[in-house]
Amino acid sequence: MEAEEEEEVPEEEVPYECTNLEPFETGDGSQESPYGICNWTQLNNVRNYLSSNFVLLADLDSGTSDYTDLGDDWTPIGDNQNPDYHRFTGNFDGNNGTITGLYINQSGTDYIGLFGYSTGDINRVGLEDINITGKNYVGGLMGYNLGGVVSGSYSTGNITGVDSVGGLIGLTAGNVSGSYSTGNVNGSGQRTGGLIGYIYEGVVFGSYSTGTITGTSYVGGLIGYDEGGVVSGSYSTGNVNGSGGRVGGLIGTSDSSFSVSNSYSTGDVTGLGNFSGGLIGYNNYGSVSNSYSIGTIRGTSYVGGLIGYTEGVVSGSYSIGDVNGSGNSVGGLLGEIQGGFVSGSYSTGTTTGNDYVGGLIGYDSYGNVSDSNSIGNTIGEDLYVGGLIGNNAGGDVSNSYSIGDTTGTRTGTSYYVGGLIGSLSNSGSISDSYSIGNVTGGGYIGGLIGIIFSGSVLDSYFNGDVNGSVDFVGGLIGDNSGSVSDSNSAGNVVGRVFVGGLIGNQNGGSVSNSYSTGSVIGLSEYAGGLIGYNGSSGSVSNSYSIGTTTGDIDVGGLIGTNMGSVSNSYSTGTTTGNTNVGGLIGRKSGGTLSNLYWGITQTGKAVCCGSGTCTTCYGKNDASSETDAFYPKAGLGGDYNVPMQHNTDPANDWNFTSIWQKRDGNYPILQ
Repeated sequence: MEAEEEEEVPEEEVPYECTNLEPFETGDGSQESPYGICNWTQLNNVRNYLSSNFVLLADLDSGTSDYTDLGDDWTPIGDNQNPDYHRFTGNFDGNNGTITGLYINQSGTDYIGLFGYSTGDINRVGLEDINITGKNYVGGLMGYNLGGVVSGSYSTGNITGVDSVGGLIGLTAGNVSGSYSTGNVNGSGQRTGGLIGYIYEGVVFGSYSTGTITGTSYVGGLIGYDEGGVVSGSYSTGNVNGSGGRVGGLIGTSDSSFSVSNSYSTGDVTGLGNFSGGLIGYNNYGSVSNSYSIGTIRGTSYVGGLIGYTEGVVSGSYSIGDVNGSGNSVGGLLGEIQGGFVSGSYSTGTTTGNDYVGGLIGYDSYGNVSDSNSIGNTIGEDLYVGGLIGNNAGGDVSNSYSIGDTTGTRTGTSYYVGGLIGSLSNSGSISDSYSIGNVTGGGYIGGLIGIIFSGSVLDSYFNGDVNGSVDFVGGLIGDNSGSVSDSNSAGNVVGRVFVGGLIGNQNGGSVSNSYSTGSVIGLSEYAGGLIGYNGSSGSVSNSYSIGTTTGDIDVGGLIGTNMGSVSNSYSTGTTTGNTNVGGLIGRKSGGTLSNLYWGITQTGKAVCCGSGTCTTCYGKNDASSETDAFYPKAGLGGDYNVPMQHNTDPANDWNFTSIWQKRDGNYPILQ
């Protein structure tokens, strides 16, 4: 029988037995033999050897007599005062030890912390139960770090200052890793952060903060102001409050070519000024990837669940929590984006604001969005409200969606409200996208888009109900001056004037290969199963409507009033009204019609147009039983395998190769 190997037991670390020598316990200050520190007196002597190397050999506590002998108000090691600039340039190894109860009360002095001004490396030291007050460049570990490395260090306690105030470091132009702060931080000026007040071109990795952060402007849960720095694998969990602007759960403001990755914040954010975000308040040109925020966000304008304002790139990121802005540019993920990119990102929660309110983005100016979504209700008091984007000016949106109700709350004057986008302009485009939910507002209300000033919609749809209290209300688009193709709406639509199952009003726009299936109720004029009013520059082709249409004046199964061109289209829904009611068009005031059909039995109307001269539109009876059915039965004057075969029937010109798909005994559908 083999003998069992004995398990090796590690030797216990034997605490260093201090003898309290002067000026230091051990060493000569070199890297190979650093000065050893065992008490407060020896720590205080560091200021006389600023270029040397040090190691902490024992934990220090302010309850000991040698601390009180120093005056109970610590003078930071290293400063930046003329003429000698007594900066700490050496290295300090805390040896995983702690310094407890450090107290500084110098509200009129800059460069405040255990170290005031340092260019050296400080590692593996914990500052516990500290209470530090200074003016500018205030931190628990150091006030100002110029190029040094900080790692494996932390602080607990309270930090108070004016500008550039951080739980661990006031300002750093060096790298920080594996460090944290759990204390509350209060800055009465700018640049206040839970870990770092101000970082300049440094790197923060694997670090965090958990305390409550309070400041005015440039306030962040981890960093107040990031100028060109990199943040990765870091987080903050405390609440962040700013009485001014640029307030973020992780970073208040980030400038230059900075980046944030694999990071998050979970606290609530409140900014009384502009630019408030769950992760970042203001982001100028930087990138954010694989990051998120969880918490309630409150601000004025430029308020976002993740970022208040950005000109950069956001990818693989999300926000969970309600967003509330009392002003403009409020979004579930981004308050406003200018020229950037958003991909693979989403938001959940209720988003509330005044103008330019979106479930994902409040205001998008030439920013592209792909593979992103918003799930939650969106509420705007006034103009430009969208389930995904409030206002899209020149941006391209693809493979994206919104699920939730979208509401413009101001009675009669909440304009440009859409289930996906409130307003589309500057030749922006929407493709392969959709919205599901109810949409409510005043005028220019659409299930997908409230109004298109210019732009295009392709392969997109809406499912839900649309209710507009005034004019320009559509199942897909309220008012269209762009191009719409291969799209549809399945929602019920209610409005006053210019009401359509797909589009309420169209002037200068085009619709092709599209359809609507929901019911339409227009309380006054211009109600159409597909389009309420098709202006002189509008065109419709290869489209249809099958829902019920009800109105008062100018009511049509396909179009309420037409002045543009309409071709290769049909309607089959029941159509009801009082004046100028047609199975296909309520009133024809101009334009051209070609190869159009309507179901006489289905619409309940024997005339194509209720008013005006209409030719080249053809009424069909029941889809399969009559000799003039859309697909006539064999033996009744035609062959049902040949769509619309009636000698020279114009519908033989319809494209059944790439556009239409036949259905035996019924009307065709789009491929």
